[in-house]
Amino acid sequence: MRHRLALTVGLILALGGTTVGIARAAPAPRRAPAAPPILMSFYDDHQDAIVITDSSSKAEARSMQINYAPGLAALKPKVFPAIYTVDGPAADGQLPVLGAEPGEAGYSPIWREVTVTWSMSVTPVLLTSDTQIDQAEAAGDLTVTPSKILLNAAVIATSVTDPTTVSPPEVFMTFYDGHKDGMLATDVSTRAQASAAGINYSAVLASLDPSSFPEIYIVKGRMAKGQLQILGSEPGETSYSPLWLETNVRWRSGVTPTVIKSDTRIDALIAAGKLTEHGTTIVLNCPVVSTP
Repeated sequence: MRHRLALTVGLILALGGTTVGIARAAPAPRRAPAAPPILMSFYDDHQDAIVITDSSSKAEARSMQINYAPGLAALKPKVFPAIYTVDGPAADGQLPVLGAEPGEAGYSPIWREVTVTWSMSVTPVLLTSDTQIDQAEAAGDLTVTPSKILLNAAVIATSVTDPTTVSPPEVFMTFYDGHKDGMLATDVSTRAQASAAGINYSAVLASLDPSSFPEIYIVKGRMAKGQLQILGSEPGETSYSPLWLETNVRWRSGVTPTVIKSDTRIDALIAAGKLTEHGTTIVLNCPVVSTP
């Protein structure tokens, strides 16, 4: 049986929101925003579960009802692994095909979209690996067309035999300009932090320039009750990216901590000598999935 498979088909995401923080100082609210839908993909003849949250294409983001991330559009597509989707006739049960998965050096939650089109004289078969795609291309059975579009589709479970057993990613809350946003924490550029937080390690993220991303501020040491992490941007702004540069801040000795709810407030407290900032080179994939 043949049918058309486009990346947007079945991937209409209701971004109900979540916040991701690696330093989990505050528990999730009693009624946390819903996590994005869990979708399935193929990798090396098995299925991996993914969540799709951001695109570097404004048109695609609109059609899929996910975040448009201008910060992704500034990155070089060739740095990232491919996610393959079939355009036109496809075998029944065809899913997107990944070019890597967590645990491999080439894995990244950010993917370069690549379109696969079967030749007119060829009957489509189920594609379940990038190796199979390469072989079919070499045989002239299909055409592979890379694009410049980057998609944030973090892998949350590998080698899935029963999709109903995959738990949705945890939702965290964070502050941005005095209000709360929901976000996920799925990947990080350091192996030690990935292990400690129970998320994916991505060497590809470690190869990126961390200074090109907005900051996510984490209060270390003493903090006021109800303190969450603080974002330096959110969806809808020209600086938004699901990739963040981790920055730690600490209250100076003798200063009574208060709840900090914006990066502007952080700057003011640093200028007043009440807060210190400690930069890192750690890159986090923490897509925002809900805003007020």
